[in-house]
Amino acid sequence: MKTGWRTAKFSMGAANDRKDMQMNWDQIEGKWKQLSGNIKSKWGDLTDDEIAEIDGDRDALEGKIQAKYGKSKEEAKQEVSAFIDAL
Repeated sequence: MKTGWRTAKFSMGAANDRKDMQMNWDQIEGKWKQLSGNIKSKWGDLTDDEIAEIDGDRDALEGKIQAKYGKSKEEAKQEVSAFIDAL
């Protein structure tokens, strides 16, 4: 019985982590213009127009990072996650 409880607890923890990450990205979307300077500092090859075009869309940001820096999809996701964690 304990194994099931531990598995359920782990699953709930993972769900909470995803919820926290989503809340953080929701905050980023809401403050996109204010954070654009931080984004420009982190990924300087992105133009102001590209940053404006992304407009808080995480998938679009990851796609631009992939294109501009030759990163894999996973590398771009990891960079964006690290960026969020550093805020």
